[in-house]
Amino acid sequence: MDIFAEIDRVAAEASHYNWDGYHATPVLPETVKIAKEFYMAISSYCDEMVPEVGANPDGLIAFDWLFIRKSLLYSMSIGIVPNRNIVYCVSFDHENFYGTEQFDGGCPFIVKVLLHYLHTYAR
Repeated sequence: MDIFAEIDRVAAEASHYNWDGYHATPVLPETVKIAKEFYMAISSYCDEMVPEVGANPDGLIAFDWLFIRKSLLYSMSIGIVPNRNIVYCVSFDHENFYGTEQFDGGCPFIVKVLLHYLHTYAR
């Protein structure tokens, strides 16, 4: 899968107000640009774990990973905000983590740690 083509496809589908029929905010071109930069920054930490790409009704581009191993759920969602923030929500079995980090062009440390954990334990 070409992740950049997928980002473009998702953004095109969500490029206008009310794209979901429930008053969703459109995904802005700046968000698409930042999402691509962010994926380039994290790609070396993803190994073979290619995320699903989606749009959020708040106008975010989201990268989602979901694994079930030995009846345990491992999931992580990272949303890209036009102001260069990223928001993340992670669930590893019954432990949840969430937060906001500034994206400065490099992979934030917490994202490196969480991707490593996903790669190590969810596979």
